[in-house]
Amino acid sequence: MKRLLIVQRVITPYRYELLKKLTPYFKSIIILSSYGESSGAAKTVSNAKELNALSIKWLHSLKFAYKGESRSWSFFLYPQSIFSLFDSDIVLLEGTTNLINNSYLIIAARVLGKKIIWWDAGYSPQERTKRRKVIDCVVSAFICMTHKQISYSTKAQRYMEQYMGAKHCVTILNTISTAYFKAAKQEIIASIGTHQLDEYNIKLLCVGSVEERKKILELIILIKKLNQVGEVFSLTVIGDGNYLETCKKYVCENGLKYINFTGSIVNKEKLKTYYFSSDLLVMPGDGGLAIAQSLLFGLPAVCVVSDGTEEDYIDNKSYILEDFDELEEFLLSFTNNYDRKSVLNAMERLQDTHFISSMVKLLTE
Repeated sequence: MKRLLIVQRVITPYRYELLKKLTPYFKSIIILSSYGESSGAAKTVSNAKELNALSIKWLHSLKFAYKGESRSWSFFLYPQSIFSLFDSDIVLLEGTTNLINNSYLIIAARVLGKKIIWWDAGYSPQERTKRRKVIDCVVSAFICMTHKQISYSTKAQRYMEQYMGAKHCVTILNTISTAYFKAAKQEIIASIGTHQLDEYNIKLLCVGSVEERKKILELIILIKKLNQVGEVFSLTVIGDGNYLETCKKYVCENGLKYINFTGSIVNKEKLKTYYFSSDLLVMPGDGGLAIAQSLLFGLPAVCVVSDGTEEDYIDNKSYILEDFDELEEFLLSFTNNYDRKSVLNAMERLQDTHFISSMVKLLTE
C-alpha cells in the first residue's frame, strides 16, 4: 500500500469525510495544514473530536493576503513541509490557491521521484484579465511537472487544458457526501411530490457563508424592491460570515420582517426542514456546493455564473444566469414554469456521483 501526503491551506468541513474515507486505501495518510483560519471561502473544521481521527501535521506559517478580481485569498507559507515528502509516495496538492507552497514542493517531489497530483477548482471567467494571464502562465510552469490534474468541473477542465498547461486532467465533480441523501431518498422524493407552490407567498432560501462576494445584501435589496407592491417573497438565509452583521443591520433599519437569518446549520435533519418548505434556492453570487446540496434535497436552484460547477449540477440551463441583473426578471416569471419534479434527474445523478471512489481510483492507479 502507498503512503499519501495531502497538502491543504486549511482543513475545510466539506473535505473531512473524503479525508476520513481515504484512510483504508493507504498505508499512511499525512495531511499538512497551517495554523489559523483562511479568509474568504475556506473555513476550517472546528470539531476537535473529528480532527483527532485524521493524521494532521499543523504547520506554523507566514500568512500573505492577496486580492483577486472577485475575492481575496490568504496564502500560507510553510517551507518545513518539504521534509514530509520523505514519508510519502503520492502527493496530492491543493492547486492555484496554494501556489506558493506548491512551487517548491513540486520541484522537490520530482527530484525524489514522487507521484504528484494537482487538485484545482480551475478558473472560468468570461474574460481573462492581464493579471489572470500572468497567473496562468506561472501555474502552467508547475502543472506540467505534475503527473495528474483534477478539476472540480468540466468547465474548469476545459480552462485548465487551454490556459494552464494541464495535459492529464480529469474532472471529479466537487460535491458533498451523498450517504445521508441516499438513505433519505424516498422521503425526499415524497416531499417533491407533495410540495405546493403559493404564488402569493414564495419562500426563497440562500445557504452558505455570508460574505460580500456572495451578494446576499444585493439579494435582500432586490426582494425589498419586488415586495413594494405586496409582500410576495420571503427569504431565509442560512450561514455565518463576516458580512452577516451588515446584512442584519440593513434588514433591521428597513423593517424587513420577511427576511430571516438562522446562522450556520450543519445538521442535515435540521436543514431538511428548510429545504422541504422552501420554493427555490437563490445563489446570487459565488456558490457551488450549496447548489449541489439543494438539488440533493430536491429543491430547485437558481444561480449566477460562478466557478463552473453549476453547469454540471443544474440541468435546466435557464436557471443559470449570466449576471445578477437577470435575477429580478427571473424571480418575477419563474412560477410560470415551476416544476419541482424537474430536479429529480439532477438529484439522482448527484446521489450516484462516486466522488470518493473516483478520487481513490485516481490516487491509487
